[in-house]
Amino acid sequence: MGSMSLVILDLETTRNSSTNEEEIIEIACIKVNEKFEILGEFHILVKPSCPLSYITKTKTGINEADLYNKQKINEVIPSLLKFIKDKTIIAHNARFDYKILKHNFKKYNFILKNRFIDSLSLLKTIFPNERCSLISLKEKFNINKDNHRALEDVCALKEVLFYSNKEYIKRFNNPILKELDKFKVVNHSTQKTLNF
Repeated sequence: MGSMSLVILDLETTRNSSTNEEEIIEIACIKVNEKFEILGEFHILVKPSCPLSYITKTKTGINEADLYNKQKINEVIPSLLKFIKDKTIIAHNARFDYKILKHNFKKYNFILKNRFIDSLSLLKTIFPNERCSLISLKEKFNINKDNHRALEDVCALKEVLFYSNKEYIKRFNNPILKELDKFKVVNHSTQKTLNF
């Protein structure tokens, strides 16, 4: 597989039902190689334009004071683009992350052209009769990481993918990274795979 690398990404958002859109408050990415070894890290808090919901504050521990002096999303996107470049991106329930990022990129005249892979679909293929939430998978593999913080979650997902890759090879005779196209995010409005 040579020097292949990809990006594991997670977002935390406002989850504010009083607005029509989710706003990003935290972005974390790690770049990994084919052995799931970390090659680089991107982590940043983002200042939203609306209040945080109670559920966000409770689950993440992030509050408005933590974000008061942080950059806004339009100021963050250039550094995020510099990190992700044209790499394939893996996210748990990737449709959510793609939708939020795509909206923000379009709003501020940036282009998001990365291929997005849904690790939730991938892991359901490996463990069809088990719960595949990230919390459940961390328990399954005894991964000691906090929940609902972006950097902790991407590091946990990296470990889940590392352990799951062994099972994927047993079942399908190929490593996960050779079959990522099977788990590309799909646009259900057109029933076509999104090609970025």
